[in-house]
Amino acid sequence: MTTRNTELQDNLRMSLNLTTNGTLNDTLESTPEQHDFYTCQNICPVNACFSLDLTLECVEAYIFPTPMEWVFICLHVVLFTIGVVGNFLTVTNLFIMNLAVADAVVLVLCSPPTVLQSVTETWFMGDAMCKVVIFFQNTVVGVSVLTLSAIAVERYFAICRPLKSRITMRKVKVTVLIIWLISAALGSPNVTNTVVAHFKQPELNLYLRVCNSGLEGKMEEIYLMFIVIVFYLVPMVIIAIFYLIISHHLWHVRVPGTMIRGKSIVFFCE
Repeated sequence: MTTRNTELQDNLRMSLNLTTNGTLNDTLESTPEQHDFYTCQNICPVNACFSLDLTLECVEAYIFPTPMEWVFICLHVVLFTIGVVGNFLTVTNLFIMNLAVADAVVLVLCSPPTVLQSVTETWFMGDAMCKVVIFFQNTVVGVSVLTLSAIAVERYFAICRPLKSRITMRKVKVTVLIIWLISAALGSPNVTNTVVAHFKQPELNLYLRVCNSGLEGKMEEIYLMFIVIVFYLVPMVIIAIFYLIISHHLWHVRVPGTMIRGKSIVFFCE
């Protein structure tokens, strides 16, 4: 055992000397007994075969960023965030983002409980969730339709009157807020009367719960008619009128420098 330890110490000294004065070929020409597996594990600077502890130390030393690298990482994150948010914060993109939020609310809050009730023929979510689902179903419909109407109005001013009336981000944010308030106000009457109806069928030993609107009879007809007018007919008329005006404007406008009856004319912007 003593002879073995002495050989290992000699090999280690020789390897350390080779790192400064020797070559790798000198090490390879040594006897096999001097480079068995144990020796190879412990003579790392020359043979490029690391022990487990040294490997872990090397990984831990280089896997984590240095303080300066963390600074550059944070700067890249800040620049990326500013770039993405800045590109999205335009007038049209803000309306589109509002549509995306409304669609996400439907997909997350409304669709799963509705599908579950349709498949099982019963409501499992309780009274509070019933009111939440009904409220957002009505509200999100209004948000989507009114946002499409706002986009039509914004496109009209951007195309037909680009210099006379400029729509700012502040105006758009106020418009989005008003859209949500109007939609929530028109969807709230249905929430106050929303109930979970209970149905018991003794012959089948079933006890069913169904989430539906509490409005009945004449009140339900008036409410549905009002919703159809405000959320469907009026927005449809607004969208149709403004897009017809835009189409008429684009159809008759001519590009500067176009030829009319063989003459080149130049159109100046207002």
